[in-house]
Order: sequence, then structure tokens, then C-alpha cells
Amino acid sequence: MNGTLVTLSDVQVDLWRGKVVVHDFIVHNKDRDDWEWDSPCLVRVGRIEASLNFASVIQLPRVGRILNHCFFDIYTVLVEDVQVFVEKRRNVFNFHLLDASLDIPDHDPIMKEYNKRKEREALLDSDKNNNDTKSQGLDAEEQRGDAASGRDVISPLREKEDEANKIIEKLVGTVSNLGKAAGEGGSQGLKVALINQKDSLVKNLKELHSKSPASPFVRRQGSDYKEGWSQQKNKVKSLGNALGQVVEQNVSDIKHQMGFLQKPPPRKEGWPSPAPDYIRVGSLMLREGRIFTKDVLVGKVEEDTIEFSEKGNMDHHISGWSRPIVIHELALTGAEMSPSMSARDPQTGMPVVGIPMDRFLDIISKKMMAEVA
Repeated sequence: MNGTLVTLSDVQVDLWRGKVVVHDFIVHNKDRDDWEWDSPCLVRVGRIEASLNFASVIQLPRVGRILNHCFFDIYTVLVEDVQVFVEKRRNVFNFHLLDASLDIPDHDPIMKEYNKRKEREALLDSDKNNNDTKSQGLDAEEQRGDAASGRDVISPLREKEDEANKIIEKLVGTVSNLGKAAGEGGSQGLKVALINQKDSLVKNLKELHSKSPASPFVRRQGSDYKEGWSQQKNKVKSLGNALGQVVEQNVSDIKHQMGFLQKPPPRKEGWPSPAPDYIRVGSLMLREGRIFTKDVLVGKVEEDTIEFSEKGNMDHHISGWSRPIVIHELALTGAEMSPSMSARDPQTGMPVVGIPMDRFLDIISKKMMAEVA
């Protein structure tokens, strides 16, 4: 655990029946102040109940296992009420700090870049709110003008605004598809998506450019719509600025989310490889687990990451905490956690009984991914 703080509220041990019950098992975030982790902890488990052979898990200093046990012998494991919090800074996840063999880079330059990105996002959010306020003011002026003229027909300015908003939605949707392709297919997927989306981008940008004073609809209105066109021009300009911010933010997000596809920190040079610990588990059950992720691109971009309000304004939620991944029940049998039938002990040639601890964790992670899918 690399010196990570672990706490629990209560533990009950029955040596006679070989049973252990643990409540409120918490793995805290390592170096939380240096990396500025936002989550309260790394893992919290409400309850763990296990039945096992106590003699197989006892390892004495300089002696090792007792009674000739060569693997951890665990019969059943029940895990309930689990919360996992996953965060990352560039390509360093909070759980990477638990592995002492990884060469973790210095946190200072990474955190400086991370804080600068947060400041840019805050400025973009502030500009978006200002544009929304100006848009609401223009909408109110148009409504008052329509009421004063006594007309029941839809304002021409409103029609043009709706057209511009539709074009903005198409453009944002195209950019979102690029983000999805980057997340699912890496650089190759992004390259293919750019080629496929090129025509759509060009078409939408041409439509946006066509909304100019040279439009025949505007020329036919004469001097009566000069003042109205001035307002509409400002409105289209504001929408264009908003589009630029949207594209810039999406490109920035794609760049930073590509950190999810980067390689994890490498192992330290000369780090000795310890002898693997073997384990044998009869059955495992997980109930009510939730995985919370922050600034991590998980799967494809769904509607809850980019949403449009009724007026076509975009609400951006790619960064920050995502909706939790919920696992109501996960069951693993002994057959799923057993070694392959062809596995043999390299010294005795006998079939292998247990599996390495890394293999055991890999089986659990793959099963969880299958349940999520």
C-alpha cells in the first residue's frame, strides 16, 4: 500500500469458526495535499465478511508461512456498500500512488498545469454566463417590440436566431463526435473521425457564414429593419464567439482526455520483483458498488455530458465529477478464479492450485467491466 493510511471503525474476529467481519474499511488518498485530490478517500467499504483459513494468512517475520501453507486459502468473501473515487492529474491516477514500484513524477509542474486549466475553464464559464445575460436582454427587447407593433406573427429576427442556434447545435454535435472517437479509438479513431466529419463541418460553417447582411431577406426589409438588423448582427456575432469558445473547449478537453490513453508512470529502474503471492478463493460477492470518476473520459460522450437548453445554449459538463457507475451485484465463482487446466508448477510439475494476486485482481476488474458494459 506504499504507506497509505487505512482506517476502519470495527472488526470482529472468530478464530474458532475462521470468520472475520470488518465495518467502514477506508483507504485514504495518499499525498492528498500535494496532489489536491478532491475526493474524500480512495475506497470506502461499508462491510466485509470473509471466512478463511487463518493459518494460511499468517506470515511470521524471517519465517514466512506456517504449517507449510503455500497460498492464501479463503473460502467466501462478501463485500457490501462500496464507493470508489477515481481521479487523475495528467496520466497519474490517485490509485497509482499506492504502488511503490511506479516512478511517480514530481507533482509541482503537473499541478501548475492543472490549476491553469481550471482557471481557463472558469473564465470560459464566466464568458458563457455573460453571453446568456446579453441574449436574455435582446430577447426581452424583441418581445416588447413585437407586442408594441400588435403583430401575432413570429419575429424575423427570432427566426434567424433559431436558425443560427440550430447550426450551433450541429457544430457542437460534430465536435462531440470527435471527442467520442478520441476516447474510444485513440489517435487513429480521431484521425478517421476528422476525415468523416470534414464535410459536415464545412457545410455547417458555410451556413453560419451565409447569415450576413447580404441576405435577400434582409435587403427586402428596407430601413424599417436597420435597427433590428444591428441587434441581430450583434446576436450572430455573440453566437459566433460562443461557438469559438465551444470548439476551443472541446479541443482542449480532447487533448486532456487523451491523458487517459497515455501510459501510466513507468516502473522504477532496478526495482526488485518480489515473489508472487498466491491465493485461492471459493466465491466472492459484491453488492451495491459505486465508482465515481472525475476528469476521466469513461466510454462515449452521452447526453449527460453535453446538453442543450430550450434556447439552444450549451451546458458543458465534460470536466468534473461524472455520474457514478453503479454495480448492484457482482458474483464470482471458484471456477472463474481458478488457474487454467494446463497450468503446472515449474518445480514439481503438479497442477497449480492457487493463482497469483495480480491475476486475481485482474479477474475481478474484467468481471466488473463486463457488468458495467
